[in-house]
Amino acid sequence: MNRNGDIFLFRFTFEWLNEETLWITPGGGLEEGETFEEALKRELYEELGLELGEDEYPLVFFRQKPFTMRNGGTLLSVEKYFLVRLDHADFSFEHFSDDEKRLTTGHKWWSVEELKTSSEHFFAEELWKLVEMVSKDIPRQPVEI
Repeated sequence: MNRNGDIFLFRFTFEWLNEETLWITPGGGLEEGETFEEALKRELYEELGLELGEDEYPLVFFRQKPFTMRNGGTLLSVEKYFLVRLDHADFSFEHFSDDEKRLTTGHKWWSVEELKTSSEHFFAEELWKLVEMVSKDIPRQPVEI
């Protein structure tokens, strides 16, 4: 999030989900032996060129969501969402993988009002409520979404 309470999202097409396109947070899967916190730092470097320091980045949301894949199989996605506040937006996308370059079709800072009134599809229903919640106060315990 930036200091205005806007959230940065990518517009991404999930090939394995019947080509579904969603606005999603930067992030990705864990590599072998990696913690969620380590993945946070690696993914933000790979996708935004950000080098996060040793600060604490609070875990604010989590979920386990099953997805039906294009091949008919089911994938259980275990997701954790950390709050990273940014004072600047000097992003670099030069470390994108070839798949990310091909499947990412946009990026944008979204205000709560834009999220509330948009007809676009987001990774979480009523995302505006979640963004509004953490822009006011960080939950004491992570909230299941």
